[in-house]
Amino acid sequence: MRLDKILENIKATESAVAEKTASVSTASAGVPRDQLLAALHDATGVKTASVSEASPVDDLMKIAAEVSATEQEMAVKEAQLLGVAFADAVVSRVGSWQQAAASLPATKTASFAEESDFDKFASENIDLIKQAAEVGYLQTRGHLEKVAAAEYERGYNDTMVEVQKLAAAEFAKAAVLTGRILDQVAAR
Repeated sequence: MRLDKILENIKATESAVAEKTASVSTASAGVPRDQLLAALHDATGVKTASVSEASPVDDLMKIAAEVSATEQEMAVKEAQLLGVAFADAVVSRVGSWQQAAASLPATKTASFAEESDFDKFASENIDLIKQAAEVGYLQTRGHLEKVAAAEYERGYNDTMVEVQKLAAAEFAKAAVLTGRILDQVAAR
């Protein structure tokens, strides 16, 4: 079959469909396609591939799953490489700190077994230490009581100012409402 015959078959199918304007077609949409495939098969003598049963959406989903899996593997490998780099940096930094610490002169640290100068003084002058603690306690207590009284007074004064503002606003609202009620009573 020649190409012009294939085109004539397609035109004949299209004209037959165009003539039917008010009726419902019972033929499937694949009929012209099947005719074209058959005509091509007859003309070339070559087998054509059959239409696969899988939908394009299934193919796309399969490709997307493969791409996602590949990206996941790449992300894991990247994370592993970053982890190795971070661990190497930490080990290097700790090594440099150890070298710096080793180069410092050794210092004597106070231990709990050794008695400091204050401990010696306190053990020799117990009464003096008690008197100093009492004086410090009394001075601190007096100062805290003064601060507490000042804060109480400031808080009380601030609260009373707010109460007076609120009371004045509510009194003004009540006066306006009372005026409206009296106006309505007088209008009757």
